[in-house]
Amino acid sequence: MGPQKYTGDFGEDQLRHLLRRSLFGYRKADFENLRDLSLDEVVHELLTPLEVPGPPVNNYHVHYPDPQVAKGEVWLTKPAAWAVNPEKGGEIELGRNNSMMIWLLRRALQGEPRLHYKMIFFWHNHFGNQTNFVESGKMTYRHFSTLWRLAYGSFREMVHEITIDPHMLAFLNGTANFKDEPDENFARELQELFCIGKGPKAKYTESDVQEAARVLTGWGIRWETITEEDLAISTFFDFQHATQDKQFSTFYGGKKITGRTGERGAEELDELLDMIIQHPECARFICRKLHRYFISHEISEETEKEFIEPLAELFIAENYQIMPVVAAMLSSDYFFSDQNIGSMVKAPMDVMGGFIRNNSIDYIADPDDLDEDYWTHLLMINNMQLMGYNVGNPPSVAGWPAYYQIPAYDKLWITTFTLITRIILSDGFIDGGFWTPQKLIPFDFLGYTDSLDDPLDPSALIDELCRTHLAVPLDEQRKDQLKSILLTGQSTDSYWTNAWSDYQTDPSNETAKSIVESRLKFFYISFFQMPEYQLL
Repeated sequence: MGPQKYTGDFGEDQLRHLLRRSLFGYRKADFENLRDLSLDEVVHELLTPLEVPGPPVNNYHVHYPDPQVAKGEVWLTKPAAWAVNPEKGGEIELGRNNSMMIWLLRRALQGEPRLHYKMIFFWHNHFGNQTNFVESGKMTYRHFSTLWRLAYGSFREMVHEITIDPHMLAFLNGTANFKDEPDENFARELQELFCIGKGPKAKYTESDVQEAARVLTGWGIRWETITEEDLAISTFFDFQHATQDKQFSTFYGGKKITGRTGERGAEELDELLDMIIQHPECARFICRKLHRYFISHEISEETEKEFIEPLAELFIAENYQIMPVVAAMLSSDYFFSDQNIGSMVKAPMDVMGGFIRNNSIDYIADPDDLDEDYWTHLLMINNMQLMGYNVGNPPSVAGWPAYYQIPAYDKLWITTFTLITRIILSDGFIDGGFWTPQKLIPFDFLGYTDSLDDPLDPSALIDELCRTHLAVPLDEQRKDQLKSILLTGQSTDSYWTNAWSDYQTDPSNETAKSIVESRLKFFYISFFQMPEYQLL
């Protein structure tokens, strides 16, 4: 059961493709640690789950002073800032949300080579939720710790947790869903965006949305857990629950959920989720979303039949556990087919993570320096926002258009403005460094070049960089253009080989260093500006 497994040669090219799609960039050491393993072994290693780390601390003091929380102290159990300080509370909560996004981004860019990070961001897009709209660090922490904890687990459990998540209740009007005036917002998105989708077979009705909204009446937030020293907690207020029976359409087999009174009204939620998730279209919808995130945005009729359907059948057979589906997807013959190599435009997280990790940029020398931690990652977040990706704040509950907007999909990541921003990022790292108020973070391209297998041979140097950074082959003409930079327009390789050899022999020789440095700076700027570099 499941899609056909890949049985071809699992060599370096296949490993690199797998790492590009599974990680936000990979270091040379990551590649070398995995290169002698089988496909099954690599997938097992990449899918090893990670425990939810300890909660974030106040590293935002330099930006938003917080009278409640000292520098370096955990803020999670403190009262909401707006409850204590009405004038400045919104700003302080923005700082706590920044702290939360930094908590996540730091690990995605510096942590172990695990697919777990990319799955968290997959669900972040799937359950689109805006942290700045809600303005509650406590709610944000609970929301993202849920995505982290259940990233590989039960899809049903995840949907249940998200449905009663205080952050989602606040964002999609769950707190205003009362028996006398049911609010249909979440009930609609539960079906349209989270579980069933809008495909040609998604035939749920307006009546189904209305009845689902009645099932969900009564769920709300225990606000004292936000305004006092406690974690964000949701609850069921039975006096606000619509107790009548709920009748669903033939799309759901004419299911009737019997109305319940008192605390038993909360049981209706489980019945609703079972009805929705067990519909065959739910499994297909989630598998299509995974396909568009990890493989390609193009899903043909053949792909639907030969890949999506078997993957959905596996999802159902595995009782809606996510890990077996992801493992089967990444181990499939279809995943490694030529049509899917370099078939996606890099998302901003792939651009940022790829440049940092693939170039082995160790950008934080002192992890205990909270000021440096805050400003470095906040400016990375701001840079990605200019590329069209504001971490923690998708433009709508549907997520980012590049993951769903027909027909452009991932091409939406590239505009005249965002492309310039991508180029400015790589140019800045090379020509001086990535600026923060604490320091410049440079790309040590001399040291990076020295770490390559054969930096004396300009052709070998270029070939290794192409294998590492490019998902598609570079034609010989483009390679020759790059090579001419290293040779300063000369015709023989010795012009580079001798220059690099002189520098290696005596790195303190400023003349020898200047020669290779000037050539490499122009070379790397040109390399990372190539359109092929934007593909994944």
